[in-house]
Amino acid sequence: MDKKYIVLIVLGGLIVILGIVYFVFVNKPAPVTGPTELTVVSSVEEEKYLKEIIKEFEVSNNAKINFINKDVSNYETESLNMIATGDIDVWGIPNSWIYKHINKLSPYSDSSSKTIENYNNKYPQLAVDENIYNNKIYGYPLSFDSLVLFRSQNALNAIVEANNISKDSDINLIRKIETWEDLEAQIPLLRNKLNIGLIGAGRPEQNTTPDILSWMLLQQGTYMTNVSNNQAIFHTSANALQGPDYPGAIALNRLANFSSSYPDNLGDPVKAFEEGKLVYLIDYSNKADQFKANNPKLEFESLSVPQLKQIKNVTDFVKYETLTVPQSSKNSILAWKFITFLQNPEYLQIHRTLSKENTFYNNNALSSDVTYKTLENTKNWHNPDKIATDKIFINTISDTLAGKSAQTALDGAAVEVTKLLEKLQ
Repeated sequence: MDKKYIVLIVLGGLIVILGIVYFVFVNKPAPVTGPTELTVVSSVEEEKYLKEIIKEFEVSNNAKINFINKDVSNYETESLNMIATGDIDVWGIPNSWIYKHINKLSPYSDSSSKTIENYNNKYPQLAVDENIYNNKIYGYPLSFDSLVLFRSQNALNAIVEANNISKDSDINLIRKIETWEDLEAQIPLLRNKLNIGLIGAGRPEQNTTPDILSWMLLQQGTYMTNVSNNQAIFHTSANALQGPDYPGAIALNRLANFSSSYPDNLGDPVKAFEEGKLVYLIDYSNKADQFKANNPKLEFESLSVPQLKQIKNVTDFVKYETLTVPQSSKNSILAWKFITFLQNPEYLQIHRTLSKENTFYNNNALSSDVTYKTLENTKNWHNPDKIATDKIFINTISDTLAGKSAQTALDGAAVEVTKLLEKLQ
């Protein structure tokens, strides 16, 4: 065969091969990719209250949100197991866990000075202090709850009637609850032969008791930890408000006195209040829904928690869940996009309307609300391990009720909390 034809045949073959390669590899249609999946885990938020917002995010970001709500009792252990395998993209954690788990979290990539300035302008100081670390944002809050003083009209009416209280001065004393002194002044007036308690606060069986003790210590001017946050000093004489020495012991004694005046046969204070057997209860505001559901006949109101008469600084206490992104997330950029997406005031309002929860949505119309006012006055402390500290504080109160001096009980508690703080260093 002529060489010219051989060359043409070879060239033709090469062109065919190149064409095949081009159409198979170069001109191959881009694969159709499905939505990126994000797993959101929370012990507080529920998907039904975020459904509308989630749907909008999924459509605009080609994403699919898998929302998991876990029971709070085993939440930490189960969450950490999922984080270890990279199965959580957005992790809702109690604000008291931030310090403990900071090394497991991935900060928001846009932690610019402008973003941090916006954060400072939008959120109360508590959220700023707890979510911004080394000029990096580690979490955004969504909803919160605050300690309030519940007052049962049913129980109060029963005592007033039994004690034949009719003087205007006495009635006014009962109605006015602004300070601890106001509350303590009612004790002799409301003593009665009925099986009704005056105040539920500081009882070891009440799961809110450790938070109540933290709040009362801070309210009294107690320094909880040293500047380096590696030593507990709530047992020392130092007072941040220039009040009396050993403020921690003063606060613990006050709480123990209220706890010891509570009738043992009433059992759990929350249940006793719900049944109309307790006049006052200090607990979180979201208990109101429980009371209404379990006892529709209960008439009660939510008041601001009592303050100290001699101290002008109002001190409140809140808890909240903050949304974070674990370092093990495979989709951290999209995860942070979802978290910041939720912070739109319009979406926060939708969430609040549906859930009836207290969101961090800044609405001037709410400024007079008891719960919202607490955000401005809230204090907290560098709690190294909420679960462990709760047990320590319960034991501290129990020891005081058993006869140990408040100062001695706090001395022992400080040693135990210091050990927890040292673990974080």
